[in-house]
Amino acid sequence: MNLITPGRNLVLSGMMGSGKSTVGRRVAEMLGRPFVDTDKLVEQTVGMSVAEIFAEEGEKAFREHERAAVRRVASIRGQVISLGGGVVLDPANVTQLRGTGDIVWIDVPIDSLVGRLASSAKPGKRPLLDGEQDPGRLRARLTSLRAERHDAYASSAVYVLDTMGRDSDVVAVEVFEWARHQPGLLTREERA
Repeated sequence: MNLITPGRNLVLSGMMGSGKSTVGRRVAEMLGRPFVDTDKLVEQTVGMSVAEIFAEEGEKAFREHERAAVRRVASIRGQVISLGGGVVLDPANVTQLRGTGDIVWIDVPIDSLVGRLASSAKPGKRPLLDGEQDPGRLRARLTSLRAERHDAYASSAVYVLDTMGRDSDVVAVEVFEWARHQPGLLTREERA
């Protein structure tokens, strides 16, 4: 196992549009840790966007690429990791991630997700939204996805953070404050 720092990984999970990447980058800056986004890692490794992988290879192939990315990031400690929205649906991914990290579920109300994702729900951008831009149908699709994933998000997380409409800076501070009190997650220097 490789070490960047002796602390465990801080892993952020949740629905697309929940702000995992934005919050993750801010927390990584606060801690002076590297930030990794598993979707971006898949894109860099495969040489295609997530949407292109879905279109050309299908969701099953994307999930295989995603599993490889999870194995890669879980083999190194001391990072802040943002997961793709469906990563925790695979129990093997959760086992890998828990081996070197603690998972925080960034839970965002559906209305907030609709507002955040309306502009990026265009065809070819977010494959699981099927190009749905009608707010009512987008809300229904996100509600369905969240219901399908709720148990996986809840059971994989050691901490659930309901954002309640707070901005990403406030959420990042809350994640950081929570992490400061978790044994083994941060180093003594990071907790100071």
